[in-house]
Amino acid sequence: MAQQARDPSADGNVLLQGADGSSRSYDTLEAAMNDAVSGDTLVLQNAVSLSNTLVLKDGVTLDLNGQTGGNASSPCAVTSTASPVFRVEAGGSATITNSMGFTTVKTSAASVTVVENNGTLNLGTNIQLSGGTTPMGSAAVISAPAMPPNWRPTPDMWQSQSL
Repeated sequence: MAQQARDPSADGNVLLQGADGSSRSYDTLEAAMNDAVSGDTLVLQNAVSLSNTLVLKDGVTLDLNGQTGGNASSPCAVTSTASPVFRVEAGGSATITNSMGFTTVKTSAASVTVVENNGTLNLGTNIQLSGGTTPMGSAAVISAPAMPPNWRPTPDMWQSQSL
């Protein structure tokens, strides 16, 4: 069983590691995200549950930190009843990483969207997004706006670039 990392100085469920070198503990992921600014990293110290969509702020990294919710056979760092669980706003760029072991973000029903991506989402390794009980559930796990109907690729999009 992979060991879960926990900062001994963190007394909440989420540790905000500021780009300026500061750190603060929060009881909820929502409170930590509200205070986060671009360049900050939110590190889960325990598995968390969300009942509302969490907007991933531009330039903020969410590190699931190998949290399992105490269930090594079906690890889960974030559970949620919200749809979507996470949202990246238009023009925003957010990152979800997992610095330890393997874990999931799970929703309570298969018809729930896990991530609504209107910007750029950087997704690290060893993370599974799951709708309901089925990995990559029957609904959109990651949704994004449709391309405009008149959009077409240009020839230069397919040319390789020499370095």
